Amino acid sequence: MSQVFDNASAKVEEAHFFLNLMNHVEDSQTPVVQGSTAKDEYVYFLSAFLGACYSAIEYLKGEAEAKPELKPLVKDFKDKHKEFYAYEHGWRSKAIHYHPVVPGFEGYIPPRGDKVNFKLKKYTPPSGGQVNFDLSKGRRFYFTGEAPQSPIGNQCEEELAQLEDFIKRCEKEIQ
Repeated sequence: MSQVFDNASAKVEEAHFFLNLMNHVEDSQTPVVQGSTAKDEYVYFLSAFLGACYSAIEYLKGEAEAKPELKPLVKDFKDKHKEFYAYEHGWRSKAIHYHPVVPGFEGYIPPRGDKVNFKLKKYTPPSGGQVNFDLSKGRRFYFTGEAPQSPIGNQCEEELAQLEDFIKRCEKEIQ
């Protein structure tokens, strides 16, 4: 049984890998592979991220025959995260079955009030004690150009954290 959770955790690590690549391309606005564009690579890494997250869930779903208590847990998780996993309308399904999930906007959109998140690297305050958050360099990819909304990378980070918690809860619950 632990092999299933090891496999699901390996897919989570894979998703982390692709999320790190997404963040790198987004932050630097420079492609990893010469001849590509940053946006194209972001789309490829997003597709791989979505596939890895979905695979982690499918490993648990596949184990539901041996441990039937997993089936409703997996269904409930997918139902609560429809924007990622819903058949036909979820981002993973669109990316795998219909068309690439391409960001609809690149720039800065103010997030909802409960989703404010500054992605800051190591920060050294300027002399004089004033802090200046220069958002002009904070170009992010978004699913649409409509405000308010969190960047795709932030939404993926939240999803990945919830997926990790879900896998741990499932493992504890069925042992």
